[in-house]
Amino acid sequence: VNWSQHWFEYFPNPPINILGIIENLLAHHDLHLLQHFVKCGITSQIYAWPLLETVFSEVLTQDEWLMLWDNVLSNHPAFLIMSVVAYSICARGPLMKCTEL
Repeated sequence: VNWSQHWFEYFPNPPINILGIIENLLAHHDLHLLQHFVKCGITSQIYAWPLLETVFSEVLTQDEWLMLWDNVLSNHPAFLIMSVVAYSICARGPLMKCTEL
């Protein structure tokens, strides 16, 4: 019942409320990365929404994607949102080197 319940409140636009949660989580876990995004004009619609929209299928191999979804479906519904934050933090090195969109 809880899966993606607030994702369609702004349809056909991205779920701003979910993206806001992702930004808050990123601020809590890696404020420096979020500040870098803000400085470069990168919003959660740019760094988080594509991951959610494609459910990670464009950034993971098939085996990695299947392992992720084993965990997504067997954990709390917030696991997918936390995965976006974790992916961003894991990709911190290359993301911090980006200076323009």
